[in-house]
Amino acid sequence: MSELLETTGQIIYDPNRFGMKRRTEWWCVVVLDNDLARYYRWMVSRRYFGRTTNDPTWLKPPAWGAHVSVVRGERPRNKYIKNWKKRHKEIITIKYDPTPRQVDVKNKEHFWFIDAYSDDVMNIRNELGLPTHYKFHITIGRTV
Repeated sequence: MSELLETTGQIIYDPNRFGMKRRTEWWCVVVLDNDLARYYRWMVSRRYFGRTTNDPTWLKPPAWGAHVSVVRGERPRNKYIKNWKKRHKEIITIKYDPTPRQVDVKNKEHFWFIDAYSDDVMNIRNELGLPTHYKFHITIGRTV
């Protein structure tokens, strides 16, 4: 792991997810500056594929902008519902590993991302009674 860098973002509950067909409720994300993902798309294009421009037809930006997904369509248990939206619009710090990685999905798309870490994100999941064993990430782009 590289030395971690930091950025800040705003916690948003139930963000608009246009085009999503299932699990459209019970989402919480940390919205980040889109320039972070834009920079890493440029870096991946240049470093790994020798491209000198950020070719938008090759590495697509994340569908919903730069963000960390905290809750992904998971309904909190009844006794924790009172904590839903408790931290809405709060600004938090996200630490991230600046080394991009990729994952292949169904042998047709490659998602590029950077690993993200935040005690605040884990605390939100804990406050909602949701599992806290997840690894978080910031998607920077995908190939098509």
